[in-house]
Amino acid sequence: MIMSTKDKSNNDIWELKNAEWEENIKYVKETLTPRRLAYFVPILDTGREQCKSVIELNSEYYSTPYFGNIKTDLLTFSIMRLFDKKYLPINFPYVVEPTIINKRNRYVAPILKIGNIDINILKAYKRNRIDDNDRKYLKKRCKGNEVLRGQLDLFDDNSENSHLHGVVTYNISRNWDKYNFIDLTFFGPNLREVIVKVDLLKTLHIYGGDNNIDTKQSLVDDENLRQEIQNELNKILRIK
Repeated sequence: MIMSTKDKSNNDIWELKNAEWEENIKYVKETLTPRRLAYFVPILDTGREQCKSVIELNSEYYSTPYFGNIKTDLLTFSIMRLFDKKYLPINFPYVVEPTIINKRNRYVAPILKIGNIDINILKAYKRNRIDDNDRKYLKKRCKGNEVLRGQLDLFDDNSENSHLHGVVTYNISRNWDKYNFIDLTFFGPNLREVIVKVDLLKTLHIYGGDNNIDTKQSLVDDENLRQEIQNELNKILRIK
């Protein structure tokens, strides 16, 4: 696991575009405390490590012209599996709901819920950007984030925009040794404006000092997870 020793307060880790919105994001800060944010990176890193180990065991496929696609799909699968109840720490603070986010192909992804906040987890090619494939779904979801700019009443139950929506985006290094970034961002409805964000790699220090957090993902059965990833790889290769 990657670790950091630099201490950060809850205020320090959040990057707010406009200081005038400070009062509006108070609910976000109070709900997404550093301790709760600290779960994301170890889980994603476990997915990276286990996925990489499976890929290294299948090196004969490196020359396949589709291998770049295969690696990306496999990492997504690995991370999603780790948000299954059987792999999560006992005290995981979010409710996970598998949700259809693309009705055309019935694509299902985990949505993490805590209070009036929903969170997606997506790969991204660039920081502070949503990839084109995910924009249609997220534009509707992020309408409620206007609350953070004072444009809507907070959590109007009569509105479809009664929830805030955050997006955890990640990008992995070329050799898969680390993540280039893992951010939690609240975008404006057009998905071009970053209202507030947190660099999740800066929350890792908390994972060393709280005994209530399962820092080593001890509930993960490595062999079982690797076998699931291997089965998914076999399925992808048959399709390709």
